[in-house]
Amino acid sequence: MGKRIDLEGKEDKGSLGSGIRRGYQVGLLFFFLCTAGVVAFLIKREQNIKKCEEESQEDLWHAQQYFEAMKRKKALHGDGFHLGFLEIYEKWGDSTKAGKLARFYIAAIYMQQKKYQKVIDLLDGLVIDDAVFQPQVLLLRGDAYSELGQYEEALRCYQAAAAHAPNPYTTPRCYSKIASILLAKGDHEGVRDCYQRICDDFPESPDYAVAQKYLGYYEQSIKSKTR
Repeated sequence: MGKRIDLEGKEDKGSLGSGIRRGYQVGLLFFFLCTAGVVAFLIKREQNIKKCEEESQEDLWHAQQYFEAMKRKKALHGDGFHLGFLEIYEKWGDSTKAGKLARFYIAAIYMQQKKYQKVIDLLDGLVIDDAVFQPQVLLLRGDAYSELGQYEEALRCYQAAAAHAPNPYTTPRCYSKIASILLAKGDHEGVRDCYQRICDDFPESPDYAVAQKYLGYYEQSIKSKTR
């Protein structure tokens, strides 16, 4: 009798171990299926994003040509065959880089049309993953604030633009605009620092001559005061 109970006990333990193994195998299979599903979804999403980027860039190209040719109406509204910036942004929104660039170009045209508040509202929160365009977004917003006489807001935009991905194209312009506001505030030391940065870091910039000229005047004024 005791022997039978022992055998049954062994059988129960074996069944338990077999059940655990089966559960582990099922769980592992479920994990691999889920992982494969996630990977397939990510690949498909990446393909869709790439397709959207390519299509939106194609839409943008024609509008950019009109913008560069100073044909603002066609750049904004299209030519009947190709979309303008307004339709491109309506179509793609901020889901693609081209959509974001369309938003920037719309603001640039509004700036030319002196619709300064529209520029500010349109560029609010716009972030373009581009070392050249993002500083221009901040610069353009700063210019709109400046035109409305909101110089402190303009100054903040210019300072943010200067700090973002320094480059020889937009950064010297940022410092020149900062210097202009500081000069109006009577902060000559701050102006000197801005122009010194241009001279030290961006000697090839069109702003270099103005910066050098101001620094010369500044040094002369300091010398005359110490005499």
